[in-house]
Amino acid sequence: PYTTLFRSNKMKISKISKANSEIICRHKSVLELGANYQPETIYYILKKNPQLVNKKDNKSETFLSYAIKRKNEEITKLIINFPILDLSYQDSNGNTYLHLSIMQQLIPTTILLLKKGIKTLIAGAGIGPLKSSWSISAVKEILGMSSRIILRDECSKGEALRINGRLRIDVHGDPAIISIDEYKKRSLKRNEDYLIFNVREVHGAGYGEKTRTVDNDIYARIIKLFSEKGKRVILLPMHNFFYGGDDRIVLYNIGKGIKNCELKNEPFDLWDMYEMIENAGACIGMRYHSVLIQTLLNGNNYIFNYSDNLCGKITGFINWIGGSEHYANRMIGVDYINLLDENEIYDVLQETSKFKAREMNILEKYVMSIGEMFK
Repeated sequence: PYTTLFRSNKMKISKISKANSEIICRHKSVLELGANYQPETIYYILKKNPQLVNKKDNKSETFLSYAIKRKNEEITKLIINFPILDLSYQDSNGNTYLHLSIMQQLIPTTILLLKKGIKTLIAGAGIGPLKSSWSISAVKEILGMSSRIILRDECSKGEALRINGRLRIDVHGDPAIISIDEYKKRSLKRNEDYLIFNVREVHGAGYGEKTRTVDNDIYARIIKLFSEKGKRVILLPMHNFFYGGDDRIVLYNIGKGIKNCELKNEPFDLWDMYEMIENAGACIGMRYHSVLIQTLLNGNNYIFNYSDNLCGKITGFINWIGGSEHYANRMIGVDYINLLDENEIYDVLQETSKFKAREMNILEKYVMSIGEMFK
């Protein structure tokens, strides 16, 4: 009955107001129900009981977090303008309202939150290549309202300055490097003769707006060759979520029936993953962070570049660490993977030369830049 009356706006609002965040109607709270209904109803509730604007239910959600997650911009606009709204709110996953609005791609809501004067840091992000006028316009406005911008590579900085040339931008590298540096302090490197292999599913329009597909047969031929040469192959997924694809699915289909080939199907600890990659005899990677980790912890790796070949995130990373010469014959664009000869990859990875990255000390750089934001 609560739901029916709430929807028709015939129920006495005071009754809903006093319900606070109690669980009602099939385990849904008033806050959750409110995200579905008319802005004027929500406005009346909050005007009578303004403390509810920051009230969390048993899921750590608020009126505004529900409205953002359901992309109800009428309600988000109304609530953001409430004077006592607590902008430091975090949901059960640590996301602020700003994080949530960006994840839902609610650009007007994001801009409204930025205009509230929040100190806003863009840290470790990559930008571009941006193609559509909508993307360029949205990124330009968000960059222009940010308190501090730290990007991960010079390609991203160039793209940001192309969009808005009046910005101050630092380039300190990817924040993932901080945990890699921490791991190195305690690692006990062992050289073992196995291959780490990671790819993701590639289909549809790519970064260069081409339609590309990769035949899994080339991947299977590569790992089969290593197996036949007596090498153990570890298929290492780097992404197990719905959005962006589950690497375990494509890796399973590639490796099934091949001897001496193991798929890491269960979740694993970050340190365990670092150790597996560091101690491998050779690595092949496609996911951006698989490339980053393999390059910095192992150095005897081959890269399948699914980003833009000129200035995508993988190319930007390799250029930033000074690896363009070393990886000249160790990186190939995804559009050309089908043309590969598996023997060429095997031979390259038998070479003794490993890439050794310079010392970067990026934690210190991040801390200094973030500290300056609050001066």
